[in-house]
Amino acid sequence: MGCGALFPPFNGPIHRYMTSSPGCWAAFGEILQRFYGNDAGADAHRISVDAYAVQHPGTPSPQSIQSVTGHLINLCLMFEYEVRDPAWRRGMIQAVTRYSDQFNWLEPPPSQNGTITVADLLPITDVQALHKKSIEWARSLWDSWHEYHPLIRQWAAKIKTL
Repeated sequence: MGCGALFPPFNGPIHRYMTSSPGCWAAFGEILQRFYGNDAGADAHRISVDAYAVQHPGTPSPQSIQSVTGHLINLCLMFEYEVRDPAWRRGMIQAVTRYSDQFNWLEPPPSQNGTITVADLLPITDVQALHKKSIEWARSLWDSWHEYHPLIRQWAAKIKTL
């Protein structure tokens, strides 16, 4: 299950365990390139990676569990606890990696696609506007996983104490 956005046929690579079309993966790569070399882009890059990973969770596997868990915890920290430091959230992903055997697969909710996809970000070239839209994208995804919020909050608290 991916984001559902439609892209023209494209013969290219896809992510190893996230579910996306080659066109979607290429569009995401293009968006990430826009953030490089811009101070405001560092946070937007992290937020976009979290959003994309949650929107393209893959299928149950150790890598997918670790990925979705880490990115959902990052969204939780951002929206529930207002942790804005991208370096701190990146460190949280590393902590999830170390304790990945303590997490389980979360079946993506039917509404897991949120209201925004990478296709909505693609036309935006201004980094500040892209940063703002990335936050909206991430928020729509965090909201769509609402049934798991209590569990994700527990996981975030557990990681913070490890």
